[in-house]
Amino acid sequence: MTNNAYQRAIKGIRAICPRILALGGGGYDLYRTARCWTLAWSILNRVEPMDEFAGLVGGMMFGPEKEVGSLYDHPYRSKGEVKKKPSGRPKG
Repeated sequence: MTNNAYQRAIKGIRAICPRILALGGGGYDLYRTARCWTLAWSILNRVEPMDEFAGLVGGMMFGPEKEVGSLYDHPYRSKGEVKKKPSGRPKG
């Protein structure tokens, strides 16, 4: 699941709940966890996150953190046989 689905879920919850108490939770991936919490906070507070230093400051460029240059994940679309393959999840 990308954080795009996570954003839609948070927006849906915000739409039906007048008040929300969000408690911290972790994850196995430090970078993705921080990105998801930042997005959740911005959605719950109706704030558009902006990075004033994007592209100006160097950082880690190799390894798993090389793709964390943005808060948003790239859309993931499966095609062909991968899309037709059963996920193993129960239907219904």
